[in-house]
Amino acid sequence: MPTPKPSNDRTVKSYLAELHERLGRVSLCELGLVTESPSGQRKPYQIAGGIAIINISGVLVNEAVWHDETEYGDIQQEVAMAVADDQVHGILLRVNSPGGETTGAFETAQSLIAAGKEKTIWSIADPIAYSGGYLMAVAGEKIYAPPITGGVGSIGVRSEHWNYKELLKKAGIEVEQFSAGEGKTAGNPYEPLSKEARAQLQGEINRLYGEFVGVVSDRRKMTPEKVHALGAWLYEGKERALGSGLADRAGKFEDALAEMAGFVQQKSTQSFTVSAASVVTNPTQKEAESMPDTTEVKADAVVATPPDLNQIRADALSAGKSIAVEVIDLCMLAGRPAMARGFIDAGTSMADIRSKLLATKTEAAGAETSSAITPDAGGEKSVEKSTKGLLAQRKAAKVAAQKGGK
Repeated sequence: MPTPKPSNDRTVKSYLAELHERLGRVSLCELGLVTESPSGQRKPYQIAGGIAIINISGVLVNEAVWHDETEYGDIQQEVAMAVADDQVHGILLRVNSPGGETTGAFETAQSLIAAGKEKTIWSIADPIAYSGGYLMAVAGEKIYAPPITGGVGSIGVRSEHWNYKELLKKAGIEVEQFSAGEGKTAGNPYEPLSKEARAQLQGEINRLYGEFVGVVSDRRKMTPEKVHALGAWLYEGKERALGSGLADRAGKFEDALAEMAGFVQQKSTQSFTVSAASVVTNPTQKEAESMPDTTEVKADAVVATPPDLNQIRADALSAGKSIAVEVIDLCMLAGRPAMARGFIDAGTSMADIRSKLLATKTEAAGAETSSAITPDAGGEKSVEKSTKGLLAQRKAAKVAAQKGGK
């Protein structure tokens, strides 16, 4: 469905009320916290734990007429915005759709698959992802199915022809058509289908079904024969959904969101990993020889075991503190992830956070010592090594090695 957009003559409160009414099933934080960009512009999706939640609900159409429809163009636009959004590290497609029109469906699915190459995309049937809804969901690398009610599937294409000829005849109405070009009136509702029109309609259905099977086969790593064997049945409940191979895990929306946030966070913590040479405080003779004398050891070069950012996000979200996501990301960029918890608990303003992080970085840049935090039975130890002392130790090791080689 098209997302309402705020205008100058509408208050934020009325905008939120309308958004909540139209997307009421999105219960996380009640969506009362609409995500804003630094410029203050509101985004059409909620961000939680670095994950953009894209809602795909109702009947899917190329152009919406009714309030319970979602336009394919809106889906593509929102995903494209999320891909370009620096606050977004992953995208969760929250699908609740029985399907819809074929026009625009496959183009949208292909755009989602392409977007998945830029940022991780997962999907969840919440509670149903059928037909065109499943075509959207299958763009995700991982698909969650509801544990009990709802499901996935309905891999098929259908059409219908309504013939009103006899009804109109009883009403004393006769429709006479004029046309030019063979097949121009084929499929009109005022007369039965001709043999040629019937064959053409069935041929188009078969073609689109082949496209559908091809997408599912490729994305779910199945043979086309296996997809054909599944038919267009609905695979409801976790046993059938997972057993069919159309879903990877069973869980509620909150489960999918939490696990995806953890997955994305785990990927982001890889940035904390540094080479062994940059954290050696007591180098062996061989290590000292391989280290150049010009190496500088800075206070922020040695990385401690990173805190459990996923737990911090979970705690913050449960308390309704969506600002925690921005705080955590800012602390990570500054190389001070451990400070996030304190800022969140204290409710520190973003301006003060930036100021304190800048002061910390400035102080660290002028320091001549490096600190490593290592857990032990008694808690944490702070181990300090002088930069000058470390460089002197390396030089001494080199001199000793040279004398020993003569």
